[in-house]
Amino acid sequence: MSRLLITANSPGEMAGWVKPILAAWRERTTDPVDILLLPCTFATGQEERVARSLTGVDRVYRPSEYLKLLWSSGRDYSDGHLLHLGGDLMYSAFLSWRWGISTWSYLWARPWWNSAFKGYFTKNDWGVNWLKKRKVPAHQIHLTGDLVLDAVRQEVDEPGLEREPQISYLPGSRKEELASLTPFFLSVHKRLQEFQPNTRGVLHVSPFIPREQVDRLLQEPPHPKVGGLQGTLEGDRLTGDGVELLVSREENLLHLSRSELALSIPGTKTAEAGYLRTPVMTLLPLNRPEELPSIGLVGLLDYLPGGKKLKGRLLLRLKGKLGLLAHPNILAGRQLLPELVEVMEEEWLSQQVGPILLEKKKLQEVSDTLRSLYSWQPQPARALVEVMLNS
Repeated sequence: MSRLLITANSPGEMAGWVKPILAAWRERTTDPVDILLLPCTFATGQEERVARSLTGVDRVYRPSEYLKLLWSSGRDYSDGHLLHLGGDLMYSAFLSWRWGISTWSYLWARPWWNSAFKGYFTKNDWGVNWLKKRKVPAHQIHLTGDLVLDAVRQEVDEPGLEREPQISYLPGSRKEELASLTPFFLSVHKRLQEFQPNTRGVLHVSPFIPREQVDRLLQEPPHPKVGGLQGTLEGDRLTGDGVELLVSREENLLHLSRSELALSIPGTKTAEAGYLRTPVMTLLPLNRPEELPSIGLVGLLDYLPGGKKLKGRLLLRLKGKLGLLAHPNILAGRQLLPELVEVMEEEWLSQQVGPILLEKKKLQEVSDTLRSLYSWQPQPARALVEVMLNS
C-alpha cells in the first residue's frame, strides 16, 4: 500500500495545495492519504477542521502528535511517500531518517536537510535555479508547475476577458484580520465610490473562519488603531453609512476573476489573482504590528513576555527592508502595482487606490503582464503525483 502522508498547516497550503493533490492522487490510486499538521506562525487554528472536511483524507494528526508519530515504527508508511508542503523541513527530515520513507518537498529546500529528501518539486524556472542555489542536484529537481493553478482551475475554467466595475477586498484567513479590516475596507469602499460611482465591492471571507463566528466578526466595531465603519449584515450584504459590500463565502475565486482590481494582504491570494489576471494592490497595514504573524526569530518573540510589543517595534523599523511581498511582483521582479507597507488610514489609502482605479489602460497592461507571467499549464498536481508513484 502506497500510503501518502502530507505535512502542511497554513491556510494557503491547505486550500491552495492539498486539495488538488488529493484529487490527483484519487485519479491514480485508492491508497489512503493522511495529513500531519505542523506548527506554523500563519495557522488560523482551524486547519484540523478544514483538513477533516476534505474529500479523500483518511487521518489527520495534530501538531501535538508529532513526537508520538516520530517514535512510532512508521509501519503504515513503509511503502509510502511523505510530501512536505509546509512547516519546518526539519520535521519531515526527521521522519524520513527515522522511517526510511520516500520523502519529497514542494518548493522548499535547505542544504543541511537535503540528504533526507528523494526529490523536490517546483513550479517554474525561477524555482529550479533557487533549488540549485540550495545545493539540490539537478536530477532531484522536478519541474511540475504551480499547485495554486489547480486550486484555481477547480472553481474557474479560464479567466474571462470582461471585467466588471468591481473591487475584491481580501482581508486574510485569520479572524483577527477579518474583524479589523472589514470596517476599514467598508470605509475605503465608500471613499472609492467618489472616484468611480456604482463600483461594487466584494468582501472575501476565508473558509478557515468558522461560519458561526463570521457573522459576529463582520459586525465588530472599528478597532481604534485601524478605524473604519461598523457594518450591519443582512443576508450576504454588509452595509454601513450608505455603502454596501457583498460578502462572498463560497465563490471567492469566481468573484476575484471578475474584479478589475483587488486589495489584498500578502499570501497565496495574490498568486490566485495572478492566474486570474486580476491586478492586485498588496497591503500590509502596520496599525497593529504586534499582531502580524512573522517567521524566524522575530516570530519567536510572540512566546516571550513583552515579546509582541518588541516584535511590533522591530517590524515598524524593518518596513522598508521587506522586499517584494506579492507573488506576481516577485515573479515580475518589480511592483506591477504599489505594495503599501504603512500605518494606514482610510482617506490616505483611498487616495492611493482611487487614481489607479481610473487608469483603465494601466490596469489592462497589468492584466496582460499577468497573462504572460502565469501560464495555465497542464495539471501540476497530476504531474507531481505521477513522479512520486513512478519513482
